[in-house]
Amino acid sequence: MGISNQRFLPEHEDPSSSEFTQLAAQVSQQLKLIYFKNSMLAKYFNCNTVQAFSEGDSGDDSIVVYYESKFDVPVPQQTTVDQAIESLEPPAESEWSQQGQGLLKPSDTLNISSIISQAIDQRLARTPLTERMFFDIHVRNPGFVHSPGFPYYLYPPNLNLQWRLRADPGHRVRARLPHSDLGGRLSARLHQSL
Repeated sequence: MGISNQRFLPEHEDPSSSEFTQLAAQVSQQLKLIYFKNSMLAKYFNCNTVQAFSEGDSGDDSIVVYYESKFDVPVPQQTTVDQAIESLEPPAESEWSQQGQGLLKPSDTLNISSIISQAIDQRLARTPLTERMFFDIHVRNPGFVHSPGFPYYLYPPNLNLQWRLRADPGHRVRARLPHSDLGGRLSARLHQSL
C-alpha cells in the first residue's frame, strides 16, 4: 500500500517503536474501512497486521506499507473474495464524506495512493507454525545473513524464519541463496517487493 502524506522516519523500522505502532493502527483502521465498503469482504474480514514500512518512491512525504489481512472464507466463496480483494482501489476523496458508509474522514486520515493485493503462499497461511521469527535488517554495507545455527542446528517442525532486508533509497539488495535446496521438508524461498 502506498501512502502519500506521511514521511518515513527511522523509527518506522522498529516494530516496537511508538511511531510504528501508531502508524500501523492508522493503516489497519483505514484498511478495515475500505474492506467494509464491500459486503463480501466485510462478511469474512478477520484482522490486519502491518509487517513493515519503507520509504515511498514519491519523494519525502510517502511511505510503502507491507501488511497482511486475514479473511476467514468458506471454500465455495474463495474465488469471489479473491476477486473482490484484487479489485480494491484507494477510496476517492468524495467517498470519505459519504454519510451512511461509515467512511467519515477523520483528521488523521492517511492519503492512500495505491493498494496492491495478492494471496499469501497457502503453505504459510494454513500450516500452523510452532514458531515464527522475523529479522529486520537495514542493509547499509556488504555482508552476510545466516540462519541461526545453520547447518548444524536441528530446527523444530513448522519453523518459519523470515528476513526483511531494506536498502536506502536509490540502492539495491542483492541476495544469493547458496543452500536453497536443503533436502527433506526444509526449503528456502526468496520473495521480493518494492
